Amino acid sequence: MGYRLTFTTDDIRMSLPEWFHDKWHTLVHLPMPMSSKDERRLCVWLELMEDTQKAFKEIEYHYRVYFIIMGEDGKLYQYRVDKERVENLLSTD
Repeated sequence: MGYRLTFTTDDIRMSLPEWFHDKWHTLVHLPMPMSSKDERRLCVWLELMEDTQKAFKEIEYHYRVYFIIMGEDGKLYQYRVDKERVENLLSTD
């Protein structure tokens, strides 16, 4: 099964494109704030963050959203996503 993680985001008021909802609605509570419905590997949540960035570009959203990710061992990660980048801000040991 591998190392599993859950996540949540801060609450922002925006509508995401239909393709985003169609792709992610089975794994993620939508709309914002987003949160995981269950645990997944980090690569899944990284793909979600990349898609969030693509959606921001598409709708010309000029702000950011923070993803807080918690691993099954309690390790925390914080990512900031805006239309320019997906940036890892924090990793705890």
